[in-house]
Amino acid sequence: MSMSDSDSSSSYGAADYQNFKQITRDRLLHEMLRSTKTGDSKSTWKVLIMDKLTIKIMSHSCKMADITDEGVSLVEDIYKRRQPLPTMDAIYFIQPTRENVIMFLSDMAGRAPLYRKAFVFFSSPISRELVLEIKKDPRVLNRLGALREMNLEFFAIDSQIAPVIHEWTYDAMCHDLLNLEGNKYVHEVPGKTGGLPERKEVLLEDHDPVWLELRHAHIADASERLHEKMTSFISKNKAAQIQHGSRNSAEMSTRDLQKMVQALPQYSEQMDKLSLHVELAGNINRIIRESGLRELGQLEQDIVFGDATMKDVIKFLTMKEDTTRENKLRLLMILAAVYPEKFEGEKGLNLMKVARLTNEDMNVVNNLRMLGGQPNTKKRLTGAFGLKFGIPKKKRAARKERPGEEEKWQLSRFYPIIEELIEKLARNQLSKEDYPCLNDPSPTFHSSPFVGTVNQNPHSMRSRRTPTWARPRGSDDGYSSDSVLRHASSDFKKRERRIFVFIVGGATRSELRVCHKLTRKLNREIILGSSSLDDPAQFITKLQMLTTHELTLDDIQI
Repeated sequence: MSMSDSDSSSSYGAADYQNFKQITRDRLLHEMLRSTKTGDSKSTWKVLIMDKLTIKIMSHSCKMADITDEGVSLVEDIYKRRQPLPTMDAIYFIQPTRENVIMFLSDMAGRAPLYRKAFVFFSSPISRELVLEIKKDPRVLNRLGALREMNLEFFAIDSQIAPVIHEWTYDAMCHDLLNLEGNKYVHEVPGKTGGLPERKEVLLEDHDPVWLELRHAHIADASERLHEKMTSFISKNKAAQIQHGSRNSAEMSTRDLQKMVQALPQYSEQMDKLSLHVELAGNINRIIRESGLRELGQLEQDIVFGDATMKDVIKFLTMKEDTTRENKLRLLMILAAVYPEKFEGEKGLNLMKVARLTNEDMNVVNNLRMLGGQPNTKKRLTGAFGLKFGIPKKKRAARKERPGEEEKWQLSRFYPIIEELIEKLARNQLSKEDYPCLNDPSPTFHSSPFVGTVNQNPHSMRSRRTPTWARPRGSDDGYSSDSVLRHASSDFKKRERRIFVFIVGGATRSELRVCHKLTRKLNREIILGSSSLDDPAQFITKLQMLTTHELTLDDIQI
């Protein structure tokens, strides 16, 4: 992301490391607040006016003392009645919405404005229409000290949560909880001659319609649907009825026996598929139950959405001493992303003792600093922001709820930030400064349907997006045939241009799920690429291997 670092005003030297949150803090304090001290601004103290979102952005990076040091004596909510202060200047840090612009104009228009001069900073790009609306009133223009786009509509703690939070979909649970080698699962099946069980290797890939249908379903939903499929399959298949003893072979007519023999080849193939997934789901549910993962997962979600406090975390670690080392680490890593100040000095040591972890274990949490998730404890720059409009003092959220989303499971509220970025890209709303184009897109990039012969071009199994375009829930034979694949391949011709997303450093299952989901939602094939597809254990291992050595261009081999 393109940002200008004010070296002359920054408290850090050029050689000092700054994580993403520290850079965000510098932009808020120096580029925004401190910049209002220049020019013809004669007011020593100023009023800072924000909305519900920008107060969260500010609170994730700055303390109240920080903004006071920059000359702010009062923080106000733009939607609350405010006392006129005609001798003071005001700094507006607001979203570029029509409602906010109307409120700003009502403050500064007329003969008696609320403030002497206004410095307006928008959290994201403003539309040309709203800019023209501001320019209409010459009195407002004369009282305008600045009008800028900060492009800071994000929380600088998001990126480290997705790799470690428990993702509760069938696909993610398989790779997180079961000992898979890539996509290969090894299990025992009855011997063909009735002897000892045999070990069989299966691949969980796109050629399996049951996997395609269920892999992004919540594990509870997937288990329920597998049960329905198995029950329906047995009730309609003659061979299955004999296998499960629902009918006595002596009572069957010749016609029934003939139908059973005809069904045997199909029965064997379909039964193998269903049995595999019933076994997988059963093993996952057993591990969830035995390890108490539901309670841990709920706590993780509550931390991310600001519904849990340090007391809740300490209570869990104290009461659930049998929690595995990896799960404790994952919980503390999520906590460090939302409450980094809780790991400074003695606080971090106390958490280590409560969790019964070693110094080596805690290095994994501390190494988040190198990825922008952990502050430099020697030079603390962040902390709790004292004023929050309508927000409980201790509530701090790394995600906001998304009204209208289809998620019905409390354990699946979390969504990776890439979902919002792709949606903005599809709507042509991504900032060109933050996400510049190497080559200008063609005029038809965002509008023309992509009608090329896509199905004739070779592409990898990872980039095929057929899995979730259709959810044949009406299929009760337990094996959705190849209708899903046929429907998907025909849909390629109707879709608009593909969107390629490449994540450097490793992608996660939740990000893969989002790309599949948005393929359906946007009617555009979203292809995810990355240097690796990491499960939580792999991500933790990578963090353990991090050092303070900074890469230079000479270190990179191409």
